Amino acid sequence: MKHTKPLAPLSRILPLNIATLRKTATSGRTKVNRRRARNKLTVLENGGFKCAECGATEELTIAHIVEKLPNGICPGRNASAYKPEWCRVLCVPCHVTEENAYRLKQYLARPQPVVKKTI
Repeated sequence: MKHTKPLAPLSRILPLNIATLRKTATSGRTKVNRRRARNKLTVLENGGFKCAECGATEELTIAHIVEKLPNGICPGRNASAYKPEWCRVLCVPCHVTEENAYRLKQYLARPQPVVKKTI
């Protein structure tokens, strides 16, 4: 029987730099960058600049709450992907926990291979 690899840690989830977001919201290089930064700031403001799960105020990230596509990617990775109604504020540890739970659920939902017994 083939062994499967364990789920890899999600090291790509990085905390937001709020000062940089504020600067980008007003003087970003492109219109899309400015809009994305404004949307992220709106999500943070709506969340009170604290994690929705544990209340932490440091290492904040934005988590999508829209249903992900079957390949695990959120639809529309552009400025509109950060619409305030599609997102919530989480700290990095809570975001990693949520993502790992989602990935584990997807992994367990996959069809399991049929193993033939030989005598």
